[in-house]
Amino acid sequence: MAFISVASAVGQTSGEKPLSPELMLSLARPSTAVLSPNGRLAVFSVSRYSFATNKSIRNLHLLNLADHNTLSDFTAQAPDTNHDNPIWLDDNHVAFLSNGQLHVKAIDSESTSYALTNFPVEISNVKFNTAANLIAFTAAVYEDGSLNGAKDKDDDIKANKKDTALAFDALMVRHWDDFIQDKKNNIFVVKIKKDGDNKFVLDGKEINLLLNSGLESPMIPFGDQNDYDISPDGKEVVFVSKITTPDNAWKTTTHIYTVPTTGGVTPKSINPKEVGAASSPVYSATGNSIAYLQMLEPQYEADRNRIVLYSNGKSRFVAKDWDRSPSAILFDSKDENIFVTSEDQGHTKIFKINLQTETPEVLVNEHSQSGVSLIDDSNLLFSTSSLTTPSDVFTINVRTKVIERRTNIHAESLTNVYLANPEDIWFKGDKDRDIHGFLLKPIGFDPAKKYPLAFVVHGGPQSAFLDNWSTRWNPNVIASAGYVVVFLNPTGSTGYGQALTDAIKNNWG
Repeated sequence: MAFISVASAVGQTSGEKPLSPELMLSLARPSTAVLSPNGRLAVFSVSRYSFATNKSIRNLHLLNLADHNTLSDFTAQAPDTNHDNPIWLDDNHVAFLSNGQLHVKAIDSESTSYALTNFPVEISNVKFNTAANLIAFTAAVYEDGSLNGAKDKDDDIKANKKDTALAFDALMVRHWDDFIQDKKNNIFVVKIKKDGDNKFVLDGKEINLLLNSGLESPMIPFGDQNDYDISPDGKEVVFVSKITTPDNAWKTTTHIYTVPTTGGVTPKSINPKEVGAASSPVYSATGNSIAYLQMLEPQYEADRNRIVLYSNGKSRFVAKDWDRSPSAILFDSKDENIFVTSEDQGHTKIFKINLQTETPEVLVNEHSQSGVSLIDDSNLLFSTSSLTTPSDVFTINVRTKVIERRTNIHAESLTNVYLANPEDIWFKGDKDRDIHGFLLKPIGFDPAKKYPLAFVVHGGPQSAFLDNWSTRWNPNVIASAGYVVVFLNPTGSTGYGQALTDAIKNNWG
């Protein structure tokens, strides 16, 4: 096999220090930025690990998009702080999770935050619908479906159970690294209002939308708030859940369900005949449609995600012949276009797809994008990371494709730190397939010298190395240790067409 092309790399400059594991692990880790309703502000959490204290602090940051991208601490970087999952209640108030409960803080004052919820168990995956003043959240509960019941049983187990053993009389037993528990994730809703002191308070009792359904959402082990969505009018929730039949241990089948936010109704599946895995359901901006991702092949976790548009009781595939596997969907305000992220040749790109022409158009081509949200029909907010920088916030004008950096969180921490720019490698692999990967040159590289080679292999095998930042497998740490680093996406990898992904099936060696 011969290299076909190798792009040039930027070598080490004078005075650069290596990217050590300690430095990498202590870098800030920002979450997805969440836009205010008026699109002028964004809030996100940042986690920072300290080797001195052996603890992480997670607090909230406020980004003023309308005022020179001013960035400030919204909540203090104090010991044992863990603020996450911010949501905007209006243009001036942000609610966020702290110790499993929601707190509220105003952005236009120095006032301290106050508690909005005091549920008996911790909640997570919080969303808010302005039209209905509706908070949605998830919590793990037992068969009775109540938060109080979960608290009582947890207390009883803690007081009386003397071991950590689990007993199973049915499959499945474990998914990835999570054992199946008696407690199941359920989706709850509760209304809020303002009291006489102009503070947000709960307006009534929470409702379990999955009560007595036997369904679980979000799904373990990887499920999160992307497993459900609230309709624009706040009257309905769409969610994904795995089948509950006895053969669910060896089937990947998941279905998309809708349920009224008034509760008391059995959720209804909108794709009951599908046998592959479905994911990422979202409502369109008008509420007239639901889009989701659907695999068609049963019992296969690496099948291609197809985009499905469901409206008026009927479903259709969008860009059905597009040989990529998108991972998230976002509608524009008129339901004319969708924006999706998808792996493509070692990058995670943003594509625009017109729902009439169904032709994917790449908007952001380099590095890896995530957390895309709509400022207006001309502008998107998103996060970008690469092999040379952790995540930062950017915007793009979808018409001109002009990209603007909005944050530079890591600039000071990475000043004079060696970060090798990746070189693309292409060569012919098995059966004349085009194989792609990356090469990093070591710190202080001298082309006249020989260096040890670190050949890094990804697992899956149906996954991919991407031009993104990782604190789990960071090739630039290896390059800073003096190695030439090569990491390839061989047969079976994702993002190069489904045929390459499928080619490893039953040929794992």
